[in-house]
Amino acid sequence: MLKKLKLFFGMSVGSFCLSAVWLVFLPLADFYSGEEEKRLAYIIAAAFWLNIVFGVAFLLKTNSVRKKIYKKLKKSKYSDGKIGIFSFFKNTEAKICDIMTILLIAIVIVFTFMESHNEWVSSIIIAALFVLVILRSFFNGKNYCCIKAHKHHINKKEGMNHE
Repeated sequence: MLKKLKLFFGMSVGSFCLSAVWLVFLPLADFYSGEEEKRLAYIIAAAFWLNIVFGVAFLLKTNSVRKKIYKKLKKSKYSDGKIGIFSFFKNTEAKICDIMTILLIAIVIVFTFMESHNEWVSSIIIAALFVLVILRSFFNGKNYCCIKAHKHHINKKEGMNHE
């Protein structure tokens, strides 16, 4: 069941991160220009939202598998707590993403007050911020904590068997 949890977790993270890739192409999209730019704008928007929908679907499936794991183990020790978006610094990966998100927010604030803006740089910064917010939410979330707790539990058991 842990393999399913990891699979759906990875697919959810991947789908959300892939949606950020489409944000980079925003400078190519223009609903008010020629037909080709308009078509490209619809493709970018559709791809972005389709990846979001897949990400949410995989996240819901991940949550379902995690709850089944807790029910099977008759434990809720690692199921307590807030959802990832409202949690901070829960583990090493989350700490790295939280710090990088804070730094990138500072860059966004500075960039906002600059007089000249390059659309491509803006799109890349927005996409990077989107990815970091997604990653920090996932790494601070209950599903990742369940994966880490299970890994810690298995490592602890294996360590006991080798002694």
